[in-house]
Amino acid sequence: MQTAHSAASRVTNGGFALLRNPAGDILLIDRAGTVGPQRWQLPGGWLAARTPAPVVCRRTVDAQLGLTITPERVLAVHHLTDRTEGVLLAHDFDGGVVQADQSFALGAEVASCRWVPRDAVPYLVDAHLLWRVSSALAVLDGSRGGAADPAAAPGAPYLVGAGPIAVLAGRAAAPAAAAA
Repeated sequence: MQTAHSAASRVTNGGFALLRNPAGDILLIDRAGTVGPQRWQLPGGWLAARTPAPVVCRRTVDAQLGLTITPERVLAVHHLTDRTEGVLLAHDFDGGVVQADQSFALGAEVASCRWVPRDAVPYLVDAHLLWRVSSALAVLDGSRGGAADPAAAPGAPYLVGAGPIAVLAGRAAAPAAAAA
């Protein structure tokens, strides 16, 4: 029998890649069989508990897109606790810039993928992912711990829990570009 304590003592690492094209659009994958706001995700996923997050990222992005990347710096870490799964740590890596015309060999768990303008991301993803992507982009843009803002806190943000209310409040009707 599994107790809440035994579940909480397990840590599962997730590795996800924030891939951008030269225009700054973000690559999202459409997970096969998933509906609703969790349908669109960053490439990447979860593997066995002791697998290092960069390895998880590299392996899952290759399996999902047929794309070999070297996960760069960590842009954000999201700490979630689940009564049955234990601690989940989603590590969002800088996956680098990929040419917009790059072709992908989609794996079985991916129905499709598409480049999404930054301002359309809030209308496609759930609140958890929006918080992660917004935090990661702030690091890339230098507004959190980057060279453009030396007074900002260094390093990647460590996000805990469900996310700030401001992320949810920032959603409005989807623009035409995001609804497609």
